[in-house]
Amino acid sequence: MKMRIFVFGSFMQPSAHLVRLNSFVRRFQDNNVQLTGVITRTLPLKNRVGTYFNPRRTLRLMYRTVHKKKTQNDDLPVYFVKDFSSKESIEKIRSFKPDLMVFIGGREILKPHLLEIPTIGTLGGHFGKLPEMRGMNVTEWALFHSKNPAVSIQFIDAGVDTGDIVFVRQIPIERDDTIKSLREKSNLLCQQLLVDATKLVLEGKCPRQHQKPEEGKQYFTMHHRLIEIAQRNLSKMQ
Repeated sequence: MKMRIFVFGSFMQPSAHLVRLNSFVRRFQDNNVQLTGVITRTLPLKNRVGTYFNPRRTLRLMYRTVHKKKTQNDDLPVYFVKDFSSKESIEKIRSFKPDLMVFIGGREILKPHLLEIPTIGTLGGHFGKLPEMRGMNVTEWALFHSKNPAVSIQFIDAGVDTGDIVFVRQIPIERDDTIKSLREKSNLLCQQLLVDATKLVLEGKCPRQHQKPEEGKQYFTMHHRLIEIAQRNLSKMQ
């Protein structure tokens, strides 16, 4: 039986959301991973659960330049939900019967009643080295401690970046890098690693390294003066 795989997430700006959604879906296409659908929070397009929409018609000019030929993920159904925690949304997502969900980004705290829906679990990325660095602004916090940034892939659980670890990959620092460019590198690497992890799940070979809560530290939003220190440390590391 074919595995039912859904990607989901949300962004504040519709244009940024659709560009990243398109990029992410294309990575699955390029790696011959067939998706079942996409679930995202409502943007200023529709305000009800279960809307079917074709991004190629919504942003026709953008998608004409991107989709050169028909692929297995063209005309992929994208379902809008009000949020990821409401009873209505949870019932709708449960009706899709997902085996695996892949979280592509957003600021939501994913609740247990959502995470328990897929039979295998929910993959997600983190811009930090797990279990060492959990929480917010960990690219900046790594630089603050004069360490290379990293990207981790985990099976998301109800804690803050405490799920089973699949991959941890370091981000190389180059001469002209800035904090912004390192975050962009992290985003691109995260997308590819999520696809790689999905392929391993399909093959039944996905590793899962359990985390202990005491193994790491949770970080919070960094003050701008500390960001200045992180930037100076980055200059010394180049």
